[in-house]
This record gives sequence, C-alpha cells and structure tokens, in this order.
Amino acid sequence: MTDEFVEGERTFGPYRLLRRIAVGGMAEIHLAKARGIGGFEKLIALKMIHAHYSADEHFVQMLIDEAKISVQLAHVNIGQIFDLGCINETYYITMEFIDGADLFKILRRASEIDRDMPIEVD
Repeated sequence: MTDEFVEGERTFGPYRLLRRIAVGGMAEIHLAKARGIGGFEKLIALKMIHAHYSADEHFVQMLIDEAKISVQLAHVNIGQIFDLGCINETYYITMEFIDGADLFKILRRASEIDRDMPIEVD
C-alpha cells in the first residue's frame, strides 16, 4: 500500500480510487474501494480536501467539523461516516457509498419537466 496518490494506480493510502463522483469548491468525492487482508474489499465514498486548502487551517477545520457533526447523525436515510484522517497532508473523510441519484439531480430533473415534487411531513 502506498501513502500517496499515484496517477497510474489511482491509489490513496489503503484506498483504490475507481472514479470521481463530484467536485466542489472545497473537496472532491471519489468512489473508492477500501482494501483489507484476504481479499476484503468495500465500496466507499472518499471525500478529499483540495490540495491548495490542506495548508489552510480554516478549511481543514471545516472538514473536521463536518465529520464530527455527521458522525453523530444516525438515520436510515443518512450515509454513515467511517473515518476522518490525513495522508501526506491531504485530509479526507470516508463514508458509506449509496448508489443512486442525489437530491439535487432529482430536483433539477423535476424542474426540467415541470413536475412538482411531493413533500410529506409527518
């Protein structure tokens, strides 16, 4: 296992990066595989802070705060946080990968076809 991002192998520490899911202003999210002994593998979402923000304590603290708050949430409709760490000055969060469209895409598509989204609150 390597402790750095290797372009050809697409690894980041113990994770094998499969594809980029999203890019935002602060970080990018990858679909990745966590690897363990005996061929153990698990699909995860890996959120990595952009390299130029790793030296900025404010942005690092925002990522840490996000992880601390998110890990306290427990509900079947909220993905779990597994880990918060730093590899070669790149801070990251590993979280449960949930396959499917995100809410933004669903709402955007509903708007494109002029369909209201029903919202029921009990």
